[in-house]
Order: sequence, then structure tokens, then C-alpha cells
Amino acid sequence: MGTHISARSIDGPSLNKWFLKMPSSPKSRFRALLLASVVALIIIYYFKSPNSLITSQRPVGNLILDYGSHRSIEEQIQEQEEQQSANSEPTDSENVPSTQSEDQGNPRKFLGDINVVPPSEAPPVSPGTKELLGVPPPNYFFKTVTNPEPRMPKEWIQSLTNRRIENLKFRIYSHNVKNGGSHELVSGELSWEERVKEIALSMKFHSTETTIFTLQEVYKYQLLDILAQLNKFNDEWAFYGVGRINGKDLGEFVPILYNKNHWDLLYNDTIWLNDKDPRSSLQGWDATYARIASVASLRHKLSNNIINVFNTHFDHVGTAAREGSSELILAKANSILKQSENKWPSFFAGDFNAYPDDECITKIKSEMTNSVALATVGNRYGHTKSTVTGFEGEVLRDGEQDIDYIFAPKYTKRVDEVGGAKTSSSVCDKSLKSNVFAEKADLVLIQFGMLHSKFNGRYMSDHRPIVADFAINPKCS
Repeated sequence: MGTHISARSIDGPSLNKWFLKMPSSPKSRFRALLLASVVALIIIYYFKSPNSLITSQRPVGNLILDYGSHRSIEEQIQEQEEQQSANSEPTDSENVPSTQSEDQGNPRKFLGDINVVPPSEAPPVSPGTKELLGVPPPNYFFKTVTNPEPRMPKEWIQSLTNRRIENLKFRIYSHNVKNGGSHELVSGELSWEERVKEIALSMKFHSTETTIFTLQEVYKYQLLDILAQLNKFNDEWAFYGVGRINGKDLGEFVPILYNKNHWDLLYNDTIWLNDKDPRSSLQGWDATYARIASVASLRHKLSNNIINVFNTHFDHVGTAAREGSSELILAKANSILKQSENKWPSFFAGDFNAYPDDECITKIKSEMTNSVALATVGNRYGHTKSTVTGFEGEVLRDGEQDIDYIFAPKYTKRVDEVGGAKTSSSVCDKSLKSNVFAEKADLVLIQFGMLHSKFNGRYMSDHRPIVADFAINPKCS
């Protein structure tokens, strides 16, 4: 027709002028009106459509994810019907979780801290239906027991002089899981039956084939619950540990768990941390309780490399007890080196109930290295402070407590010191006939992490798990 219609021309006065110029023929006028209507609809759709690129609410470049695209039409219809039904029924405010109700401090209705647990997440252990193995009964009379020191089996701990050290990567995961005895629960603390699933699944999810777990505040029944979860699909995990009351099942454990398909337990022992007799179940110095340390020498089946792992839980009150306990554990590690040909590295893990600058930690750092101190910006994961949270986050609110540690030998290196950004300081001497581990291999911290312990508004423990990955690399290939 030769008539041009722009978006700007379709307004009041312009439209009147345009109509005056329209052809007189009815057929031509009909065509003009039809064209005007089509153009108007296109312009309206262009501005008003939710997919329009002009709307300022959705600028070009924003990533928009369609989470419902995978659902069937039937599922979408069912969801719409459920929403309509919910909207038509009055809401009972008593049945609505506090975090989902109207809250001026939570305008976006953030659901990260809901306390409602769906039926599918019910705890795997039936509460109140089993004996609390390892928990001392009320008014229990504590009788001192004495365990002899185990013999050092030299026949399987060979000298490193003519021994080839192989490559090996392994992980140490340490966590105070909070004892589940018959005590009255503190504010915010859930029962053990409600916490065990998260604890065990965290261990399983963060485990490798060569992971070693060190746990604190564990009674025998708690340990069996954790093992049942770890071995739910495959019988892989075993442990060493004894109760601190009688050296058997009674009292809190500081167990060392390992994958028996990949590690052999060569040697194990438990010492009591006291100033009288480490072989006897006695309280030491100014301690409130009898405390223990577990040690296990583990041989990796594939590489034949050996590591010595210590796990402990220092007293929470006695300052002298913590300092004396540090000296005893160092002495035990040194005695393993002296009494046998075991010159392999040792690692200390646990809840030391002490800050990094306390004297008991300073004593340990005179011969060992705090793993987190070897971490860099590029290989440290998770939280950067406070291994303790409390069950309501009160420790985080009132400050922080860094009292859980994984200590490695003094000669452990940062990852950027060996094969990283810096030139390797390792020297290979194939003629070297040494029984000193550090002269034949590098021990490197690969990465360190302080993991999260709160999920769906629930703390699985009042401590966070800490994890350190290490690698043994021979200097001579």
C-alpha cells in the first residue's frame, strides 16, 4: 500500500490524521485497519512479554535457570493443584515453623535454618531401644587397672636403610563428636540418634581409600553406630581404641579408624595421661578425669609405607595436666623410634583443649608442626577459625576456640616447597644408606580444611571436623 506506520505514529492526534488520509475504498480501509492492528499487537507484545529483552528487571547476561523443565506436565499440574488447595485453606500458625512465618528480620523467608526434618531424614538408630555400651552406670566404683606395654614387633618394622619408600597420599580426619552418654542435653543439643547420621555421612563423604579417622568423646555404643553406617554397603572400616576407665569397653574412647582393605594394623597401644604411671588408669596432675592417648602403627598394603597415628583428648580444666600430657605423648612417639626400627613419621590428632599459644601446644610444636600452619591460600578450605561452635553457635558469637589439631613431623613441607612454585629443595642421593625418613623422602601437606558441621539448622556436634591431606614422595625414583 505504500503507507508506513511507526510505533511513534500510533498515538491520539497522529492517529486521527492518519484516519483522515485513509483510502475511501472499504476494502482498502479494511486492509489498513488490519495492518494497524497487527502492528499494534506486535509492539504491545514486544514491550509487555516476560521474555522481552527490553525489561529493566532482566538485563541481558543474567543466568536464568529453569529448575522445573525436567518435570512432566502431570507433575506440574499436580503441583498447581496442591498450591491452590493450600491457598484456599486457612493457615494454622502453630504448625508453621518459626523461620517460615512472617518475620521482619527474614523478608526473603530464608529456609537455611529450619528445624523441621522430613521423614526421609529420620535418624537410622531407634532411640531408647538399646543399651548404652561403654557408659558407666551411676555410682560406679572406679577400680584402677594396669595394662602392660605391648612388645615392639621388630620383625615387621624394617629398617629404612635398604628400604625403598613409595609414593603415598593419605588423609587424617579428626572430629570431637560429643559424647552421647546419659547426661542432660544442653540447649540446642540433639540426641545422639538425631546426630549420628550426619556425623557418619560426613566421614564417609570426605573419606578416601587411605583416610584415617581420629574421633574424640566416643562411647562404645556410639563407635558401633558410626561403624555400622560406614560399613552399611561394604565391610571396610575397622578401629583401634579402648575405654579410658577400664582399658576395655568402659568410658570414653579416642579411637583410630582405618580402611582394613588398604591398611594393616601393625602395632597399637593406649597410655593414660598422668604423672604416676602411664600404664594405669589414673587421673594426672590437676585433671578432672582420667585421660588417654591411643596410638596405631598402620602399614599401607600397596606401598608398604608405615605411619604412626596418635589420637587424644586433653583435660578441659587442668593446665598442668595438659602440659604433662604433651610431654608424655612426645615421649611415647620418641620411644617408638628408639625401641624399634620404626623411623616412619608420626602424627598427633585430637582435641587438646588448648589455644595455639598455650604452653602445652608450644611443647608439642617444639618437635612437631601444626598442619594448618603449612596451609596456603591455595590449599586451605572451609572455615578459618574456631574448631568449636557450641550447639547454638554460642562459641562463634562470643569469640572463637581453636583447640583441635593435627600435628605432623617437623620436617613436613609446604606444597609450594616441593614440586610447586618454588624449586624443589629435595636432594636425591642414590648412594645414601640412611635410616632417617626425611633424608630419603619428602612429607608434604597437600591441603587442609575445617569443615562445616551445621546442616538444616542442626549441629551434628559442638566441634567442627578438621582434615589434613599428606603425600609421601621419595626423593629418588
